[in-house]
Amino acid sequence: MNASADWDMTPYFQELGDSEYDRFWTAIEDDLRRLIAMAAALPALGEPALGSWSPFLAELQELAMRIGHLSSYLACLRAADGTDERIAGEAARFAIVEAEHAKLYVRLRARLAAAGDSDYEQVVRHPALAAIADWFRRNRLAAQFSMPIEHEDLVADLEVVGLTAWSRLYDKISATLTFALQVPGETAREVPISLTTALLADKDPAVRRASLAGANRAWASMGESAAACLNGIAGARLLLHERRGEQHFLDPALRSAGIRRDTLDALMAVVREAQPLMRQYLKDKARVLRLARLGIQDLTAPAGQETLEKVPWAAATDRLCRCFDRFDPELGTFARHAISHRWIDYQPRPRKQPGAFCSTSGLLGQSRVFMTFNGSTPDLMTLAHELGHGYHNWLLRDRQVFARRYPIGLAETASTFCEQILVEQLLADAESPPQRLRLLDERLLDAVVFLLGVPARFHFEHAFYEARKHGEVSVSRLQELVLKAQEEAFADALDREQLDAWLWASKLHFYLPSISFYNFPYIFGYLLTRGLFARARAEGAAFLPCYRALLRDSGSAETEAVVRRHVGADLTRPDFWRASVAEVAAECEAFRRTSEQCA
Repeated sequence: MNASADWDMTPYFQELGDSEYDRFWTAIEDDLRRLIAMAAALPALGEPALGSWSPFLAELQELAMRIGHLSSYLACLRAADGTDERIAGEAARFAIVEAEHAKLYVRLRARLAAAGDSDYEQVVRHPALAAIADWFRRNRLAAQFSMPIEHEDLVADLEVVGLTAWSRLYDKISATLTFALQVPGETAREVPISLTTALLADKDPAVRRASLAGANRAWASMGESAAACLNGIAGARLLLHERRGEQHFLDPALRSAGIRRDTLDALMAVVREAQPLMRQYLKDKARVLRLARLGIQDLTAPAGQETLEKVPWAAATDRLCRCFDRFDPELGTFARHAISHRWIDYQPRPRKQPGAFCSTSGLLGQSRVFMTFNGSTPDLMTLAHELGHGYHNWLLRDRQVFARRYPIGLAETASTFCEQILVEQLLADAESPPQRLRLLDERLLDAVVFLLGVPARFHFEHAFYEARKHGEVSVSRLQELVLKAQEEAFADALDREQLDAWLWASKLHFYLPSISFYNFPYIFGYLLTRGLFARARAEGAAFLPCYRALLRDSGSAETEAVVRRHVGADLTRPDFWRASVAEVAAECEAFRRTSEQCA
């Protein structure tokens, strides 16, 4: 294991704390103070005021880009070494900058809320501002759910020592956590919690059972701390929802995801229709694995006897780039650039946080990918997913800063699309039924995650927030809620004695300070991508301009409008989503037939 990260962070700064870094900080702090004063003094919104608003918005976008650059840098350093106290100190310092930045938007939204409809429409249609009209729309909508300026200022200050502090504590816990892997007949060894996902994909059921048991023993040792973090974050959110006049705790999440409630309702209705299909697939997989019933630790177990050898990093990335080339040479070129310029931290090592992400600096026009690579096909899928995020941001690099801010529903489109490209090409290259069975299983794992696993997380989080309204939720109650959500999603497809009572503690997404319900956007992105990919398969290269245009417009209009404009689909109706599920159903049938050939 290497002691240091693989990626090159020097394009951000040569070194944490050097003179360039310090000057960057000072400039941000000075500009924040100046722009907060400018925002408070802006004239009422209207065409006569454009002489004041236009230069202010130009400076605001430039400042937002620099703050995003610093945020990306510190997030990457923290993930690469969650125990470094100096990095943790800089992250805590940055939380104060985020609070001041939030105060700037408090004043801006107050000005937007005070504008009359005719003045507002006149401004957003002005040629100089039309490119960021959707940013205006989103902020004016957010202004409807804002408290008085002095109250919002207090919230921004308190978040530094409250909501975000709980999230930082969770990050530190997850980065330092290890567990003893006790496989019967083998010498126990201590492994970082970040290796859990890879170990659960092992072909040996004893390793899978030992991995989940060991990881959960580790989480149990920190159970009260994790529960305190989760209760602290949710409690703060619920109080703010009440004070801001939110009707339901899902409403802010829907605005963040950029989708309407009727879209979510149509999506989740089709997901419920699809769940029996996925449960049958899991029963077929249990038969292939010669198990009476799967446990939750078996979901990512490789199906069949065919062993897909672990592939070294260089060979794996070459394979991925060639898969991208065959679909879209531009995407392949982007991936090669990211790999050759060391944008990826991939090797397993102690002190590395679990999970994977892509972080982008608009200032550099570059992204960084964080993951743990062990040579498996799921690891390659993760790399494809995160590079998809990077490609999405690269396509937007020449847009105005506020037109690059796409909602998280569309954020999971390019990433999942890249996964589909990879698996489609791997399936086309399969040389035998056993190999094809393994690859179909890898492909259907996404369907299991997004049609069963993620809905279970969504329903757990919904139940948790309902319970949190009435006070702090205990560890035992959290376990009850998460097990109930898994039982309802997986039903008889999994052994009820082999579920995961500690999922609420191990899933990073529940602890994000800036967003709740970071689960249904994945379902949205997955099924949207399946529908888009079916069109891509049918239309070939002719589809690529349409796809790129959709991604480039993702921060410029409502999600439903972007998809309608470029794909012609109505996301508020179930028809589109059912067509996507039909793609999954065909693969479930292919898995069943192939498994019978291999029997």
